[in-house]
Amino acid sequence: LRGHASYITNLDFSADSLLLQTTCGGYEILYWNTDTGTQMNSTHDSVESDTTWSEYTLTLGFSVMGIFEQDSDGTDVNTVHRSHDGNLLVVGDDNGFVKLFNAPAICKWAAHRRYLGHSAHCIGARFLADDQRVVTTGGRDAALLVWRLVKNQNSKNHSHNVSSSTGEDLIFPPAAKPAWNTGCDLSSATDILRKLPKNNNSAFAFACTTKKKDKM
Repeated sequence: LRGHASYITNLDFSADSLLLQTTCGGYEILYWNTDTGTQMNSTHDSVESDTTWSEYTLTLGFSVMGIFEQDSDGTDVNTVHRSHDGNLLVVGDDNGFVKLFNAPAICKWAAHRRYLGHSAHCIGARFLADDQRVVTTGGRDAALLVWRLVKNQNSKNHSHNVSSSTGEDLIFPPAAKPAWNTGCDLSSATDILRKLPKNNNSAFAFACTTKKKDKM
């Protein structure tokens, strides 16, 4: 299949194996019909919105647009994998962090938890078949780590970047809250951004951890 302008980085088949999505070093996503080998127009054919993917390993796309840190670029995230039940995303980056997000991560700078274990880049991360454990691989450290997924329902810390104290467990990420600003009777996140004070932190404006407006 020819169409990308750079080297291929990731590919995923649809659940019915009729479609293929691919990304490349030029940060583009292309969609293909596996029967004909022809490239598909994602906008005209509603491929991105209507397709159920067997796995999701692309570092780009609507469902993972919230995994990037502030001031990061496309090279900072090396690996992504969606859990088999579709509820979680595990991410590995250039700083050696293993991050756990709720899926999909569509809010800018989405709430997550991150963990250190690798002494170099984390270049691979995959959920095992039962979604109870994650395996990650390092780059220069040549390490293979196995992490256990743990639900920590009693945790009161719902902020970004909460690291595990055990070094072996990945605690489920905090649930994302609606993008509402307290006290604003608004119908969209766009209106929220327009009415926020000028001195307000931009991260607060976009984060999924803002408080929901009070009920009338």
